[in-house]
Amino acid sequence: MATTELSGQSTDCKQMPELRATISLLDCQFEMWLAVIGLLVHLAALTSGAPADQTPASTSATDGDFPWYYQGVVYQLYPRSFQDSNGDGIGDLKGILQHVDYLASLGIDAVWLDPIQPSPNKDFGYDISDFNAINPEYGTMEDFKNLVAALKAKGIKVVMDYVPNHTSNLHNWFIQSSKGVDAYKDYYVWQPANKVGGVITPPNNWTGQFGGSMWKYNEDRDMLYLHQYLDEQPDLNYRCEAVITAMEDVLKFWMNLGVSGFRMDTVATLVESATWANEPYNGGDPTQYNSYTHTMTTEQPETYEVLRRFKQTLENFSKENKREPMIMMTESYSNDPSVLRRYYGNQTAQVTTFPFNFLAIMRMGPTNTAKDWADTINTWYYPTENSVMPGSWAQPNFVLGNHDQHRFASRFTPEHTDILNMVQLTLKGTAVTYYGDELGLVDTGVRRDEARDIQGIRALPGQFYSRSRDPQRGPMPWNSTVNA
Repeated sequence: MATTELSGQSTDCKQMPELRATISLLDCQFEMWLAVIGLLVHLAALTSGAPADQTPASTSATDGDFPWYYQGVVYQLYPRSFQDSNGDGIGDLKGILQHVDYLASLGIDAVWLDPIQPSPNKDFGYDISDFNAINPEYGTMEDFKNLVAALKAKGIKVVMDYVPNHTSNLHNWFIQSSKGVDAYKDYYVWQPANKVGGVITPPNNWTGQFGGSMWKYNEDRDMLYLHQYLDEQPDLNYRCEAVITAMEDVLKFWMNLGVSGFRMDTVATLVESATWANEPYNGGDPTQYNSYTHTMTTEQPETYEVLRRFKQTLENFSKENKREPMIMMTESYSNDPSVLRRYYGNQTAQVTTFPFNFLAIMRMGPTNTAKDWADTINTWYYPTENSVMPGSWAQPNFVLGNHDQHRFASRFTPEHTDILNMVQLTLKGTAVTYYGDELGLVDTGVRRDEARDIQGIRALPGQFYSRSRDPQRGPMPWNSTVNA
């Protein structure tokens, strides 16, 4: 914050504009503090009337205590931007290892690593070509083991990003499926390539998240495959039991290496309707995802059954190996509490540990009042028929930022940083934070001609900043030098 030095000086006319700006900023901060105090008082009153039974459904596999994440802090870390240890311009595992003491100083309980597996990087790690290996850009499996051990020595667990919806088109599973190899032919979602006058017609109007049809012709198999995201990200087929088993084996692989849970990417799109019916068109550009209501390609009933299988795999592993409870965090950007509630399941058969609470990201801005914040928090936290949490047994959580959303210091202002962090860390449940948000880090300035993120590259005119994810994935500043 800029201040005016008044000691030993007269306040002449040239100083007055800066002084007025400083007073205005202090007034703004005072109003924000009054708002947050009002919010916390309101929440305290609600908490005092909350159900007495706050016992979580999943407790320690060994001693019956609350699970480690019950009031834990999970720190999301984007490896590519955190610390480069060898000067190649790419953050890596050894770079993270250099800052284990810093991570410990934050008092966090776990580090969540964005994908570190081999990838062609069409979607910067979210197009995985081998689930059970380390991308050489980030280091080696030995580097990963060393990092897990170093964090464990500081009392910090490791949570992995898990991408179950799709693979890279360079993954061996897809290569074999494209060839029609019997063991893999049903690993992906295939449909006949209907040709009329030499033109291939998709089976429906399903439109992908990056624009254009969800269907791509594969010459090797002479069929169309489904991709809800990029052409290079073919969707796995969760109506195939072999796929579920293979993906459960991936979970076990990383848990055997010391991982304590997973963040599961884009789970709302795991299963599509088997009717293959068209989705309702809402108007606008017919090649764009937001021009449709996605009744056939998101939040299908079978999705929650697949996730329940994954959750059971984690619970069984903990019991059989006398390990700590595994966390399972899932990503869905639904704004509908009744939909989000499905991700909790019920007390005896949980679907996940929790779906991410993105309501503050989706609903709150710098002009919202304390009451707006309280209403948004209540929508998740306090079990009613209209809230997200189905009961007091369910694990609450709160999220303010991640690698897909502009940094909250830019969405609000840097002066909001301490207030927002305080709200997040004083709420019940798991706080999920994003690297640099503890510093009030703002978006990195990225021009369109500098874009690396495919979402920004493909953005329509006038939508680059709102669509690009490069700004929030900028480097962590370790000192005041350029490119620190």
